[in-house]
Amino acid sequence: MFSCERRSDNSFDIADLFVNKKPAIPAKNSYRFLIGKINILNAKINFLDSTFKPAFKNEINNLNFIIYLSLPAKIQFKFKSEIPAEHSTVKLSAQGQYNLLDKVLSLRLAVNGIFPQDFANYYQDSGVVLAQGNIDSAVDLSLKGR
Repeated sequence: MFSCERRSDNSFDIADLFVNKKPAIPAKNSYRFLIGKINILNAKINFLDSTFKPAFKNEINNLNFIIYLSLPAKIQFKFKSEIPAEHSTVKLSAQGQYNLLDKVLSLRLAVNGIFPQDFANYYQDSGVVLAQGNIDSAVDLSLKGR
């Protein structure tokens, strides 16, 4: 289980894990290694969004994330999770790859079972009114970097 908070200043506490406090100084006889694959299976994230009063709380369940190197020059990934909500359980999935040489990200993103009223905090100030209904969507993206 992991906890994640979106602070009132819109920063995420997870970013604190990646702040480099001191530059690493390699030893003369240091070892180097390469991680070829990372599996995160059946994880749970407790999410707290403190940009709202009162704070919005939810969890991300059954999180499965696999990322791995695919020779000669690709990083491939798969992601699945479920977010419980008042009207249904939202199912998210993504699968794709990043080509390191061409700098192209290709991915398929699918979202099923979103009832917009369950997440009204995120759009109510925009003037958008979604009184009822649900959203099921799949998107294929290809993004090229510079």
